[in-house]
Amino acid sequence: MAADIPALTYRDLELSLDRADHGLFRVRLRGLGMDRTPLPISLDIDGITALRDDPAHYGRRLGEILFAVPSLADAFGQAKGSAFAIPGHGLRLRLVIPPDVSELHRLAWETLVVPGDDMPLAMDERVIFSRCLGGQDLVAAPAHNASPKIVAAIASPVDLADPIDVAGELERLRSSLGDLAITELIDDHATFDDIGQALADGADVLYLACHGLFDQDTPLLVLEGPDRQTALVSGKGLAAAVRRLPRKPSLVVLASCQSAGAGEGEVLAATGPLLVDAGVPAVVAMQGSVRVDTVAQWLPAFWRAWRKDGAVDRAVAAARWAVREQLDLWMPVAFVRMPAEQPAPKRRRADFYKHINLPPHYVPRPSLLAEIKQTLLAEHDAGKPVALTSAIRAHVDALHGMGGIGKTVAARVLCDDPDVQAAYPNGILWITVGQTPDLIPQLRDWIRELGGIVSENVPTVASLKNLLAELLTERACLLIVDDVWRVEDAQVFTVPAPGCRVVMTTRDAAVAEEIGAAVQPIPLMALEEAVELLRAWAGNGLDGVSGEQAVAVVERLGRLPLAIKLAGPQLREVEPATWLQEFDVRNLEARRGDGPHRSLEVAFGLSVDRLPEQHRHLYAALTIFPEDEPIPKVAIERLWGELGELPTRQVRRLLRDLADRALVQMAAAGEGGDAAISLHDL
Repeated sequence: MAADIPALTYRDLELSLDRADHGLFRVRLRGLGMDRTPLPISLDIDGITALRDDPAHYGRRLGEILFAVPSLADAFGQAKGSAFAIPGHGLRLRLVIPPDVSELHRLAWETLVVPGDDMPLAMDERVIFSRCLGGQDLVAAPAHNASPKIVAAIASPVDLADPIDVAGELERLRSSLGDLAITELIDDHATFDDIGQALADGADVLYLACHGLFDQDTPLLVLEGPDRQTALVSGKGLAAAVRRLPRKPSLVVLASCQSAGAGEGEVLAATGPLLVDAGVPAVVAMQGSVRVDTVAQWLPAFWRAWRKDGAVDRAVAAARWAVREQLDLWMPVAFVRMPAEQPAPKRRRADFYKHINLPPHYVPRPSLLAEIKQTLLAEHDAGKPVALTSAIRAHVDALHGMGGIGKTVAARVLCDDPDVQAAYPNGILWITVGQTPDLIPQLRDWIRELGGIVSENVPTVASLKNLLAELLTERACLLIVDDVWRVEDAQVFTVPAPGCRVVMTTRDAAVAEEIGAAVQPIPLMALEEAVELLRAWAGNGLDGVSGEQAVAVVERLGRLPLAIKLAGPQLREVEPATWLQEFDVRNLEARRGDGPHRSLEVAFGLSVDRLPEQHRHLYAALTIFPEDEPIPKVAIERLWGELGELPTRQVRRLLRDLADRALVQMAAAGEGGDAAISLHDL
């Protein structure tokens, strides 16, 4: 075996653990291009701790529990394989646990054996393993000093039943540090006050060897009082003193000793995170009673590697490799602070809406956009869904809003607005529900976009909703839920995510009321906007036509966007005056209610009437497909090929003509990349 660990370029991976509800813990994997869903796991801490005298069994059991969820085990295996796949590269694994979750810090993670491996992960020469914390006081770590000012405090009160071998501890430290000077605090100077004064005088490194114990969950360090009797100082008390220092030490080493009792290493392991949280860039703690011969090999290897560049995680890995034949090699643990100049990886935006295209000849409606933004970004309604509905009611007994008024277009325009994107920095997600929704594959798309994993073979909507809620808990995302018809479908997306908000489009006011949404009505187009849209769709059909005639057409159509789109192409074939006459005749023949919806039906009927007879029959055949849902062009080619014996080229030409007449709309490509169209749901 090599004498030293190889010089590699390391790729970063974070494994985060935190408390969850109901006594569970949440585990998350992030890095190497992935950001996996936080998964709840159960940790039998008492059962694992009972195995501490058998490190091999302990580490295997810890790995079995941590990676019990197959999706997490698979993702970790993929990440590890990705890091090792490039020659000359290794893995820097950071175990991220909040400082106050002491029950997790007391576990010996350095023994962890990944299921399928034959040795602890921390012993792989290609892996640098450390515990990483953020801390409350993120300041840049001081520049590394190759000749640091070192303070060594060794506390052995005279009333200890098992006194520390002070001379032996000092001798091992001196021999490992070589020519580095040491300020020694021993005998009656290993007091809390003397240690505090030495740190205030500008110590770069504090080496503290002492006994420890727990008072319930509070770690206590056994220091000396002025009379050399036992003086207990809590880990929190030491951390508070460090936090008050204007200049923190760059490294603290908490050393246990041969005489340490059972559980004392856990005290030091629980104190380390508190010191990092107080501003110490790195802490090394011995999480057990380390053998003298192990320390004699470990300390020189650690200091030699640390003096090169101050990288504590790499120095601990090098020292661990130096004692690889020892059974207690796992006891040194590195707590490394995430420095200010290396913030946590920024979460990428999860934008899943760009497959929804704005319609041809889109006409901006700035005043409407401003109204919707005001509703959406209002702080007093911050978690309430926003429902975009029609401002039109054709009958008092009809609660459905109109189709074709521009709800979907308004929602799509919202997605591109810079203010909205800034308000929801983690992304915008879009889903189209419809009358007959198939939510499971669409929810899978969202979860995949957010970096999650669906571990079930046959997931339910309820299980996917729970998974989505976990993914969105720490995100600020805008959720666009388009074309909702039923309350139960809307409720799928009302997840408890404080930073997120739902914008829903619906024709049914009852849906919005049932979920407590802030209703934003979508009015008819302003007259100028309606005329602009008509001219865009009519092309040169309105060249030379007076503004009064264009106004007459859009007023007949009730300034309804979809009706105007249908009428525009017809004006390429007939004069506006002729079209108005045809419209009035068709309107009288309909003998139905009045209002914009009737205008839409009349405009649609006139557009279909202008098709050649064969094309009308083929168009009518498309009604076998659901409205407002993508229809693959290949399916239409097969249908029309059988009904009208049309070759593929003519099918595509007819579809382009229907789209040009606004009778169909080009839809987003399907999952396989096939082009698709959709029918209007009038």
